[in-house]
Amino acid sequence: MAVRVIMPKLGLTMTEGKIVRWLKEEGDPIKKGEPLLEIMTEKIVTEVESPGDGILVKILSFPEEVVQVTDVIAIIAPQGENVDAMIQEIEAEKTSTEGAPAPVEAVVQEEKAPAAVEEEVAVAGRVKASPLARRIAREKGIFDKLERIKGTGPGGRIVKKDVLAYAEKEKTELTVPATTVETRTEPLTALRQAIATRMSASWQTPHFYLETEIDAGPLLEMRVKINEALKKDNLKITVTDLLVKIVAFVISENRYMNASYTKEGIVYPGEINTGVAVAIDEGLIVPVVKNADKKGIRQISQENRGLIAKAKENKLGLDDITGGTFTISNLGMFPVDAFTAIINPPEAAILAIGQVVEKPVCVNGEIKARTCMRITLGLDHRAIDGAQGARFLAALKETLENPLLLSL
Repeated sequence: MAVRVIMPKLGLTMTEGKIVRWLKEEGDPIKKGEPLLEIMTEKIVTEVESPGDGILVKILSFPEEVVQVTDVIAIIAPQGENVDAMIQEIEAEKTSTEGAPAPVEAVVQEEKAPAAVEEEVAVAGRVKASPLARRIAREKGIFDKLERIKGTGPGGRIVKKDVLAYAEKEKTELTVPATTVETRTEPLTALRQAIATRMSASWQTPHFYLETEIDAGPLLEMRVKINEALKKDNLKITVTDLLVKIVAFVISENRYMNASYTKEGIVYPGEINTGVAVAIDEGLIVPVVKNADKKGIRQISQENRGLIAKAKENKLGLDDITGGTFTISNLGMFPVDAFTAIINPPEAAILAIGQVVEKPVCVNGEIKARTCMRITLGLDHRAIDGAQGARFLAALKETLENPLLLSL
């Protein structure tokens, strides 16, 4: 019996997913539970497993398309089973959900049967385009530019002639030497849209910031000694690895920092899960080290390295980026002295790390050279008060300047 493959809902806030690639082609056999395709939802790329056994007889949505959750994206059926009726039913369902009040017979068709079936309207993300138009756009290499094409079909839908006209226009423009640089608009990727949505929501949070400067010399010396000890194991820890451990340790001594504001009350999670902001080509993502306060620096370093590698390859799983209770954003590798970071909801705090700078400092009435680093603590004032934040920052400063406190 034929099985419909739908865009899965992988999280409470997920409303759509972007198809990255199909791991099987039409006509390929597949077993239930076998990886079928990759999708991007919010900030991760994840594999979707086959819901049944059979042959992948029809792919209905293609790479780069943004599809609403529960929409049918493919059909799996036993060898030889005819699925034409199911395909027509699915296309009819897509058309009816667009909200067009006109009956089917009143819609002007671009082409006559049998091409009429191909001209049934489908939605490619937020762009209304017919399946035939989408297929031609892929063949012409302009599928990612569908949002720039003005549709002339019913309700502004993009049809075959619109795609062909745009492709011809683009071909003509490429043959004319450019004399000026034109303004262009890049469509939002699924990740960039997710970042925009989350940051807009986060900015509604009543932020306040506390900043201090630390003597980073002892921290850097500790890193050198640890790396010397780990050289035989071909391991090398980073300043961020140390920060993850120290921050989690200080939070364990000041549990009020491990908080999240809700309408029902302030939630204090039992685990201390430290997120580390990672910059990738498409934007910013925050993989999470779970139970960081209970792990050694070696284990934290290995987990961080693995998470960062997965982030850069778009292979983070949902579990890798959820459950965070505190985030660290480190721009110390850039010429940035200090900055304020936006809280990563539903967390109530974020720590921003600036670059390490050697500077003159007055110590007991004498001017001495010190290796300094500025850190800025961003807080949600609904969950954490100024005095609480100040106590935490003081404890963090003390531990960063005396990292041997970790062993006490």
